[in-house]
Amino acid sequence: MPCINQCFNCTSSTYCLSCISGYSLNPDKTCLTTCPDGYSSVSLICVVCTSNCLTCPSTPSTCTSCASPYFLTGNSCVQTCPNTYYGSNNLCLICINQCYNCTSSTYCLSCQGGYSLNPNKTCLTTCPDGYSSVSSICVVCTNNCKTCSSTPSTCTSCSNPYFLSGSSCLQTCPNTYYGNSNICLDCINQCFNCTTSTYCLSCLSSYSLNPDNSCKLSCPSGYVSIASICSSCTSNCYTCSTSTSFCTSCSTGYIFYNNTCILACPVGQFQNTNSQCQTCIPPCQYCLAASICLTCINSYYLYNGTQCLSNCPPGMYAYVTQC
Repeated sequence: MPCINQCFNCTSSTYCLSCISGYSLNPDKTCLTTCPDGYSSVSLICVVCTSNCLTCPSTPSTCTSCASPYFLTGNSCVQTCPNTYYGSNNLCLICINQCYNCTSSTYCLSCQGGYSLNPNKTCLTTCPDGYSSVSSICVVCTNNCKTCSSTPSTCTSCSNPYFLSGSSCLQTCPNTYYGNSNICLDCINQCFNCTTSTYCLSCLSSYSLNPDNSCKLSCPSGYVSIASICSSCTSNCYTCSTSTSFCTSCSTGYIFYNNTCILACPVGQFQNTNSQCQTCIPPCQYCLAASICLTCINSYYLYNGTQCLSNCPPGMYAYVTQC
């Protein structure tokens, strides 16, 4: 009986042993132009695909699709896709955004060289503000940094209310610095503490805080340095030293006497041309000048309104305190 279904040799009308040219012997012992899925034609015989292939039209090991849970990469079926690829629908698809490992086209797990894994799971050459690259992963800045570089604790700018000092963020700037726009800036004018570059609160050693809040080696006239702060002399003093009441010169209208400033000299003294109290020459009690007496001490009499005599001259007599 003749074979059918394009058999070249057969044992029955439907059980082929080999096929004519252009046909391949299928697993069901029929002859067809193509092998079913999961098979490949080798010497006109359908041979099962290898390596977990679902389809392999050209050779048994040349896969075109894969059985679950395998993924097609090139012509092979693998359980895990190679680096820079991810598995989806039994296919290895390429990662984008410079991913080295990924779970989708945009969700990276690690990055290629020169790139860092960002918080949004993309790979970029630089981390966003608030992050620093550590082992190619963007790690959030620490120590109150707003931005950082090299390490998460190496600050380049600070969050409110902190101030950048070197590479650290501080609540208060160190001595000789003041805070402005989240940065510690240098005080000038020998300030030890300041609120602006020129407004000092205290001074370095050997300097005194002046009334204009600058630091200088000496205080202006009318001030004395006490605990490195220029304090105003008392109202009578024009200049002073040691203390605010230890006068070295007097304001207009006052007379200098024993480092004080008074309105009138004491008994036995007069105001000289330098506005200082000078002792009257005895036996004057009050005087206009060293030898111009106004009154005399006991047992002396004022003569001619300027002299003090123990006895009145001839022709005159003593009356109370005058000749």
